[in-house]
Amino acid sequence: MIKKLARYYTAFETWFLTVLFMGAFVVVAIQSVSRYLFNSPIIWTDEVSTMLQMFMAFLGIGYGIRTKSHIRIDGIFVFLPKNAQRILSLIFDIAFILLCIVLIQDGIKYSMSEWNVSFGTFALDRGKAFLAVPIGYGLALLYSALSCIDSVRELCHKEPWFRFGEGEQSVTDLEDEEAN
Repeated sequence: MIKKLARYYTAFETWFLTVLFMGAFVVVAIQSVSRYLFNSPIIWTDEVSTMLQMFMAFLGIGYGIRTKSHIRIDGIFVFLPKNAQRILSLIFDIAFILLCIVLIQDGIKYSMSEWNVSFGTFALDRGKAFLAVPIGYGLALLYSALSCIDSVRELCHKEPWFRFGEGEQSVTDLEDEEAN
């Protein structure tokens, strides 16, 4: 049940990030056409595209951790024995979790300090848009914690519970399994 819920959530997360990207693209395209073709810029497009790109960037941190698609330098790492790799991954995950905790706290403080500050032409206040920071790092913390659990299970020679990155099943694959 939990794996099924997790798969649906990850499919939603991917879909949501895609929608944010398409939204930002459309808003920037509208701004470019209105500004350069009609010489009449639309004033709210800058704030909207900034907000969409901010949410996309911070929510994308968790997505990158889940899919293991962040850039990393692993020149020495790949030559280590498997258990040493797992221990090193666990140490890095714990360090990143600590960083996430600090960034979540600071993100909430900053968001609250900007809560009623207007973007200018857009109806949403800056503080509400800056909630992308603690939400994004909250997801990153969650995915890193799940990765820690998997690393510990693998060190104990047990099957990992949460397979991130390669081998993830899509919701379509899950529905195909249920049909069989």
